Amino acid sequence: MNQDERHPVDLLSDEFAERIRAGENPSIEEYVKRHPEYEEMIKAIFPSIELVERVSKRESSARANTPYDSSSPLFAKQPERLGDFRILREIGRGGMGIVYEAIQLSLKRRVALKVVGALGSDRQRERFRREAEAAASLHHTNIVPVFGTGEENGVQYYAMQLIEGVTLADVLHFLHGEGEQASVASAGNSSLAFRRRNLIDVVTLLLSNKTKEPIRSQSSLLATSPQDHQRTEVMLAPPQLPESQSNAQLSISQRLKSRDESVSPLQKPMRDDYFRSVAHIVLDAANALQYAHHQGILHRDIKPGNLIVDREGTVWIADFGLASREETDAMTLTGEIVGTLKYMAPEQIRGNADARTDIFSLGLTLYELLTLHAAIEHPKTRLVPNASQSIRNPRAYRPEIPKDLETITLKACSFDPSHRYQSASDFEEDLRRFLEDRPILARPITPIERMGRWAVRNPLIATLSTASLLLLLSVVGILYIGNRQLEEALLDKKQEFDRAEENLHAKTLALESTERERSRAERNLDLAVQAFESVVDNIASRGGSIESAIADLADDDTQSFADTTLSNADVVLLETLLSFFDQFAKENAKDLSLEAALARKRVGSIQHRLGRLDDAAKSFGQALEALTILEKSSQSSDLLYERVEIMNDLLKIAIQRGDAPKSIELYQEARRSLERSPAKNSPEGKFAMVKVLNNIASVGSKFSRELRPRGRGPLGRLPPKEDSPLFGNPRLRKEAEANQEALKILDELLTLDPKSVPYRVAYAQALKAETRIASANNDIKRAEESLTKAVGIFEQLLRDYPGSNPYTYELADTLGTSIAYHPSELPRLNRALELCKELIESNPSISDYRDLHARVLSKIASLQVGIGRRERALETIQQAIEIQKKLAEQFPDVLHYQVALVQSLHQSADLHLELKHPERARQDLEQAITILEKSQKLSRLGNIIQSYLQRLRDRQKSLDGK
Repeated sequence: MNQDERHPVDLLSDEFAERIRAGENPSIEEYVKRHPEYEEMIKAIFPSIELVERVSKRESSARANTPYDSSSPLFAKQPERLGDFRILREIGRGGMGIVYEAIQLSLKRRVALKVVGALGSDRQRERFRREAEAAASLHHTNIVPVFGTGEENGVQYYAMQLIEGVTLADVLHFLHGEGEQASVASAGNSSLAFRRRNLIDVVTLLLSNKTKEPIRSQSSLLATSPQDHQRTEVMLAPPQLPESQSNAQLSISQRLKSRDESVSPLQKPMRDDYFRSVAHIVLDAANALQYAHHQGILHRDIKPGNLIVDREGTVWIADFGLASREETDAMTLTGEIVGTLKYMAPEQIRGNADARTDIFSLGLTLYELLTLHAAIEHPKTRLVPNASQSIRNPRAYRPEIPKDLETITLKACSFDPSHRYQSASDFEEDLRRFLEDRPILARPITPIERMGRWAVRNPLIATLSTASLLLLLSVVGILYIGNRQLEEALLDKKQEFDRAEENLHAKTLALESTERERSRAERNLDLAVQAFESVVDNIASRGGSIESAIADLADDDTQSFADTTLSNADVVLLETLLSFFDQFAKENAKDLSLEAALARKRVGSIQHRLGRLDDAAKSFGQALEALTILEKSSQSSDLLYERVEIMNDLLKIAIQRGDAPKSIELYQEARRSLERSPAKNSPEGKFAMVKVLNNIASVGSKFSRELRPRGRGPLGRLPPKEDSPLFGNPRLRKEAEANQEALKILDELLTLDPKSVPYRVAYAQALKAETRIASANNDIKRAEESLTKAVGIFEQLLRDYPGSNPYTYELADTLGTSIAYHPSELPRLNRALELCKELIESNPSISDYRDLHARVLSKIASLQVGIGRRERALETIQQAIEIQKKLAEQFPDVLHYQVALVQSLHQSADLHLELKHPERARQDLEQAITILEKSQKLSRLGNIIQSYLQRLRDRQKSLDGK
């Protein structure tokens, strides 16, 4: 972007930052006076720039003046000598110390020297000592040997052999197309070329299956992944290579680059040589683990970063920093979690470990080498109790993986220890059988076994699914028995009729008997239909919305809102039942089209509630088409009202998709249908019109606020003005006109029947919509009057129906409506918060209650900022974020929950900036951007979401630029 395209405030920000870096002390007021037209933006942005620049300047000065401190856990300056070892250079740092390249003076040999400073914690030092003891006690051709240990001036160290090679983590990064950067990220300039040559050599060996006859190397170079810095140290030593050898390495590099570079290794198929090479490497690692386990030592941190392959193809196991002896381990208490989460076995997360734990980690490493994909893509979710865990079949990523090798991998990676290889030698044996083209001992998991294991992990879902299946089978059984009885009865009576043809009395008796059987068959049919409707009602009641609960309560004050969550599996079951019911209806004389249409409407409501907008629109469309046909033949007002209600549902979907023309078309069609009806002037017809008007007035206004800031934020954000893109005057006027018409009709209806609960509820909802519209038009007085009336109606309804959760919810939602974002609204919002807590305490599974709770917390946080209580506001918004994260995880297809979480993260980021936590602000913005990018796939709101996403990205760039 050139200078002319940049915003003036952006250019002023650069000038302001440059002056601070130059040692000047520019004043923010100076810039405000020079550019009064940008006063608000300058006051919002410049303080953050000033804070970041001055902190950065102090840190740079502090680093420049840091003295050498030999007792520091991470030396500020490289020591020259430790004991018998002369330090050459630092070659890596990790979670437990620093690794240097050194020369052992007494033996004149190069070694890798690992040290930990005297100020390290007792636990770090004890683990360091334990690592040295564990590694020194092991003598195996595939385990990095330890030469000796020592301590000088409180600094502990031990020497080990240098290994010439790279880690499997480096290989994976290279195969992902990140090798040029990742493989040398932690190496100095002097070792850059050598490190690249080693990586290319190892990758070439893997691709050409040259690991069958490994050759031991006397020189050494040990390197681990710089990205895997949690527990792994980097040891890198670049010896001087002859020019001829460099040319040879260069030719290897050229040969490797001559491969098809236009296709990523993640996309193109791998040759069988590669898979056999990987199997050889893991086989040798399993052999080394079996040796360690036989010595009573567990590694507990097997991962690609701790498996090193030298230039001859030999694999080495490094880093016994988390090793333990099975019989006793004072450093690891029961229940303590140690290791790398991404590669930890489930029992290791619970604080338990045995030989099968290392097998699981090695199996995950084998999986990642075969597929170039992580077996567990979201490691942090494994810390959630009862979290569902599964590993995708390797051949789903790469069909060219041999079937036997996939079977071996899945057995090693089994989440249940009893289903894994029980020893590393068993794992090694199956890999050897695979490489020798002999039958392996492991067997693939059958679909029945997989289903059984899934049922053990998910008992509740399995129980519900089984119950639904049994109910479905019952319906099928009833239908089959009824039809079979009808066929048999008709056949029997036809035979009786033929035999009694010459006897009139016999004919009469036969006809009477046939009629009785026909009646019995019809009763069976009615039972089957009732059973079908019972299944649909049972599932639909668990997916009902707050609105439907209020409608039910208005008709029957004994109704309650079901405290049960709904899953996509329930929708699939309903869709299957509908398909079966359609076929059944075609084969029976009785017309069941009305029942099928109403069932489709219920399925559409559930799909809409789960965020499956396309499926919901399809179900509603089918129901609307069927009801339109039925209405033409019967002219029933009830069918008209059902059809208008479906159009209302389709209107909501169109608004959620941002399809304004479609929403207006549906609104006008519903209105025309009601105006053409003979019952348009009846109370029922007028009330149906009120529902349409309330829908276009309240739903549109509510959804248009999804992607706007909630009130005055930490940096002084104001509500959108009238000319905002989301609040254009034409749209707001249309909503206001619909709202006023609804209020006028409701005034007439309430005059006729002032005690009608549906009328009172609709009137209060219309007043709530009027509050939002008046607030958007900055008509604060009118908004407050409408809000007061709405609150009064719901409070009276709650007195009339004490303990009603739906009315309590509506009252809390109304109290939680913000008008002017003024501190005087805090008492009202606090009352709404208390009502939300009561609802959640009695009905913890209802998502609408938790969503309202989070929205009220967000508004309270905004007002707390306005009165200067920023720390308290940050605590409040964090509570909202925790609730919204759970909702977003539970309902990943519901766009509203994703967007609400993004808003709260944005609000939290702004608060962190004001409280001088720029790093926390970056983390919040990064999470918000990730969520919104995924949400683009769930919605057709392309322009709206893209605009908000761009604002977040610009915000992130401004922070990174500081």
